[in-house]
Amino acid sequence: MSVGPRAGGTPRPRRVLPPVIAAAVVVAYVAASGRVPVRPVDVFAWLLAGLMLVSVRRPRDALRLARDWLPLLAFLLAYALARGASDTDVASAHYAVQVDFDRALAGGSLPTLWLQQALADPGVVRWYDWCAWATYVSYFVVPWAVLAVLWHGDRDRFRQLRNRIVTLVVLACAVYAAYPAVPPWLASNLGRIPPTERLLGPVWSAVGLEPARALFDTGGDVVNLVAAVPSLHAAVPALLAAWSWRAHRRIGVVAGFYALAMGFTLVYTGEHFVFDVLVGWALGAGVGLVSPHELASVLGERRRRFARG
Repeated sequence: MSVGPRAGGTPRPRRVLPPVIAAAVVVAYVAASGRVPVRPVDVFAWLLAGLMLVSVRRPRDALRLARDWLPLLAFLLAYALARGASDTDVASAHYAVQVDFDRALAGGSLPTLWLQQALADPGVVRWYDWCAWATYVSYFVVPWAVLAVLWHGDRDRFRQLRNRIVTLVVLACAVYAAYPAVPPWLASNLGRIPPTERLLGPVWSAVGLEPARALFDTGGDVVNLVAAVPSLHAAVPALLAAWSWRAHRRIGVVAGFYALAMGFTLVYTGEHFVFDVLVGWALGAGVGLVSPHELASVLGERRRRFARG
């Protein structure tokens, strides 16, 4: 069987080898350091390096890459620098609204507690705990992977999704600043709700990534401990589902199941209340269905009508 050039394309080995090399470098880095690149800027840096390896063959390709991706990198850097602006004393962060909502929804019990009592086994990592861990961690990769695929195949749709993700993060940060809120595991640590386990920690240890576990346990400069409402972990999959549904129903259905799996994972592992997830779903779906340009047009029209009296 020939492995020569495809008609009008790059020879197959040259198409396959760069992404294989990029993936091998990431795996080797994680295995050697015990650290997983989960900060948006870190993930973005790895992705950009991979895109350069795979895509840049002419100076024009490098210019396209810079034009399309560097604005997003600048935004992520600004987000990382401003992340502390929404930090607050965890003891004064909100929890009552989320707890009351979840109890009303579940007939007096907290869904996180109910799920953990039914499924979790202290000291034992079951197969569905591995699935929950993989689903949770996928959040740090999936949006950027989708953007990378779109950038190769449809630059217009890449820019649409890129702008929606930026809009979503900006809106979420505004809510974090106005309504700092704690997740279930932290509310439990503060004595606000009955004991709740943070189930992802033991899986990090089982994988052999203790530095990653320590990072998630303490927050560090990656996790804002009072940025629980809305859940961006829930909002981003909802955005992907709503946005893809408009263009391709089957992909939208798959993305919808991904959003549901993420929601279940967040509640079961103690990372978010149901309230946080539902607010994230609503915000993500809204941004996915209504573009920033469409929203600006609607607001502009209403402003003009108001000015006319």
